[in-house]
Amino acid sequence: MAKEVIMSKEKFQELQERLEYLEKTKRSEITEAIKEARALGDLSENAEYDAAKNEEAQVAAEIAQIKEQLNNATIIDTDQISTKSVAVGCFVQIVEVETRGGKVEEVDEPEEIKLVGTMESDAANGKISNDSPLGRALVGRKKGEVFTVVTPGGKLEYKVLSIRV
Repeated sequence: MAKEVIMSKEKFQELQERLEYLEKTKRSEITEAIKEARALGDLSENAEYDAAKNEEAQVAAEIAQIKEQLNNATIIDTDQISTKSVAVGCFVQIVEVETRGGKVEEVDEPEEIKLVGTMESDAANGKISNDSPLGRALVGRKKGEVFTVVTPGGKLEYKVLSIRV
């Protein structure tokens, strides 16, 4: 069974456009390149032919991958997202905390992240995948809630400061 692929409307549109380009434009270019390479003669030692056939296989694989992603896509509609708890598509402001003597203390500056599907994750730009340790721990959390994230480097505690769409 294929895995659900969570993505924004924009990512879905981007994939549709890429698929259309590959199927209509790129395939035609490759077909022409193969035709021209065949015209050069002996195919057993024809580097242009081999390169065109390799590109044809790569494009076919990319087309198949995109079709599978589109067929298994769950599109996040930001108009339907509630800010009562964290969900994919939300912007979340969090801060790392430590609990000392029953009191929660902030240990770092707050940061804002956007929770996105795996295909759109970009940690350097604050887009965290819902499949990452932090993303999995965030889903369903409410404003003010303190939660623990288990990472390869150890356990971290965070507090949700705000949730917005």
